[in-house]
Amino acid sequence: MKAFKFLSVATCLLLALELLAGCAQMPRQPAAAPTAKPDDATVTKIEALVNKTMQEHQIPGVAVAIVKDGQVAFSQGFGVAEIGSERAMTPQTLFPMASLSKQFTTAAIMQLVEQGKIGLDAPVTTYLPHFKMADPRYKDITIRHLLADISGMPDWEESEWDYARRTTSPEALDQVIGALATYKLTGDPGKAEYLYSNAGFDILGDVVAKVSGQPFEKYVHERFFDPLGMTNSSFLLAEIDPSTLTKLHWQDKAGKVVVSPEMPDYDQVHTPSGGLLSNVKDMSRWMLVNLSRGELDGRRILKAASYGDMWTPQTDADWGIGGMFQKWGLGWELAELGGHPFAWWGGLMFGGTSTMILAPRDGLGVIVIANASPSESYDTPWYAVDLATALTHELLGIETNAQAIDVKSGYAEVNGTRLYYEMAGEGEPIVMIHGLGWDTRSWDNQFAEFAKQYKVIRYDMRGFGKSDMPTDQPYAHADDLKALLDYLKIDAAHVLGHSFGGEIAINFALAYPKATRSLVLIEPDIQGAQGLPAMTAEEEASFAAAMTALEKDDHAGAAKALVDIHPLVAVSKNVPGVREQILKVFTDYQWFQFLSKDPVVQPLIPSAQRIGEIAAPTLVAVGDSTTEFQKIEVDRLAEQAPNARKVVFKNSDHFPHLLYPKEFNAMVLEFLAKGQK
Repeated sequence: MKAFKFLSVATCLLLALELLAGCAQMPRQPAAAPTAKPDDATVTKIEALVNKTMQEHQIPGVAVAIVKDGQVAFSQGFGVAEIGSERAMTPQTLFPMASLSKQFTTAAIMQLVEQGKIGLDAPVTTYLPHFKMADPRYKDITIRHLLADISGMPDWEESEWDYARRTTSPEALDQVIGALATYKLTGDPGKAEYLYSNAGFDILGDVVAKVSGQPFEKYVHERFFDPLGMTNSSFLLAEIDPSTLTKLHWQDKAGKVVVSPEMPDYDQVHTPSGGLLSNVKDMSRWMLVNLSRGELDGRRILKAASYGDMWTPQTDADWGIGGMFQKWGLGWELAELGGHPFAWWGGLMFGGTSTMILAPRDGLGVIVIANASPSESYDTPWYAVDLATALTHELLGIETNAQAIDVKSGYAEVNGTRLYYEMAGEGEPIVMIHGLGWDTRSWDNQFAEFAKQYKVIRYDMRGFGKSDMPTDQPYAHADDLKALLDYLKIDAAHVLGHSFGGEIAINFALAYPKATRSLVLIEPDIQGAQGLPAMTAEEEASFAAAMTALEKDDHAGAAKALVDIHPLVAVSKNVPGVREQILKVFTDYQWFQFLSKDPVVQPLIPSAQRIGEIAAPTLVAVGDSTTEFQKIEVDRLAEQAPNARKVVFKNSDHFPHLLYPKEFNAMVLEFLAKGQK
């Protein structure tokens, strides 16, 4: 393949060894064959949480589905679909999902972006020339602004919500969007504060219709419902058998639970923002395809890279609530609690609530529908939100009183590029550097924990994750790190690096000794090291299979080849849930270092010749089951650096910080505390 002519044999060796520099948390020993089904004790806890919620709030019916590691683990209905009847609530009972509809509208937009038919940063008027507002700034609104709810677009006035309207006209969206001609924006597009707007997503639905040449409802049915096997779902109430649809309920002024006289929130002209009718059985398919970054049963609806756009925070969105309400991406609410990142959202309507929570790193998804609300309003508590959150926390072992860490994220424009970073906590700074092929997710098990005592920064190096790709201009990763710290007004930091990130940490310590408080290195590479072992047969086979996949532009296949064969993951690939997580991460990887000429500049004097100059206190960790290549480099570092201490993790391969996060975290925190004294 011509693209590989830029890689020397030595570089290929380094990249092959480094590509697997991260995975999810693992148990100490390989587990038994994977199974997603919860044990009896877990089922009992799930049922107890549901029954308790229903009793406390007089909810007639609830349905719950849980997916884990690519399988439906739990799916069950509780109570009745209509109070006073014997019609049971089941996983097949249809429900108005309300604002969960926005995820399908977002996915439809992203499909058309992938096809080059829509530009995320193109003005909306490019696709809807009839769209006008009583505010000249409307011409500056882009597709991204609407998805991120930062366009300044207000929500619909009450008069535009006609719940008795049952139009089937293909011009329905045009008609309601025409009503915006009298509306004004709340702020400058792109600079406005977060403002949740149903109107914005109705506009996006019209964009889908105009660009695709199909009614919005038909487009979603053909592109999502049909390929995913969501056979019961629809955006058209007229297509639904009323006997399959739950009734909605609320409490009257006397506190008595009553049935809503009609489906209160359904109006076809607002289908893109809230018209989805589905059940937890079908929505399980939706959870599975999103957890696998767009592919299910061999059918792909979105490219994995699109999730990088949708699940990147665009603005604060805590709703004055906090907890699971933290950031807004493109059509998704985003949060992090207890070290677990979440992508989620829900739907609220008079008489019912729905919530779907995904924990992508954990391969977990939970959906809850509840056919009641406190009153004929959107008043809290939002039953499905609270119950789905409680179930997710129970399944992940998050303490119910766990507080969300306050994470600041953004882009630092330094050295002619943009570096994505996240920062949390107060105290002495710690900066974390990921390995090759990885990104900030490498530190998911450390970030929140360390932020309790330190100011923690993790970032994507140039050419990785959410940071910009290199251009043809020379650069050095160590210089980028120094520029990032300067941007954040940090004079010196403790530096953590894993594998290739460890190499960058060493280069940084040698180039900027005054900016380095200490080093924590996990199986680091050493730039310019000589006399290392040649590739083993397994490593060569793994690398060759990955190259073959990349020649076909099959990034997922390349990741699979490395995971299946490479000795750095000999243990990891057999642990339930871990294999899937590795594949997700490396499918997201852009493979720039393989497919392009990287103008990265190395130190003039190889770092391997200067290890003895490292003055900072250094802790270096290694697994006893890692490759000989890694062991030799660690031993050299421990012997030559004057203030280095080596720690060996038993029954560990290349990833001790992920295999044993509790032990690793305790070790590092103790090391840092002693260093401060």
